[in-house]
Amino acid sequence: MRERRSVRRKSEGREIEGRVCDKVNVRRIRFHDLRHLFADIGALSGETNFELSKRLGHSDPAFTKRVYRKVWEVQAVESASNRGAALDDTGTGQ
Repeated sequence: MRERRSVRRKSEGREIEGRVCDKVNVRRIRFHDLRHLFADIGALSGETNFELSKRLGHSDPAFTKRVYRKVWEVQAVESASNRGAALDDTGTGQ
């Protein structure tokens, strides 16, 4: 005969998590926040939209592009700035 395990509801898990975070004075972080952090780091590390959409399990890369557009815009500005600095270092910049 199988032993039945008790199953906690999501709300109970969040309540326990909230109490623990409050007790140790840590901001509450949801699993979905970690997913966005993972995606942001991937985008800033140079992953393409297609690669990131596959890693996240998105069926449409256009969705990934819409959600993380701002991250790629920041990366593009930093990349352009780095190229400019590299040119200045080589003496070919102005």
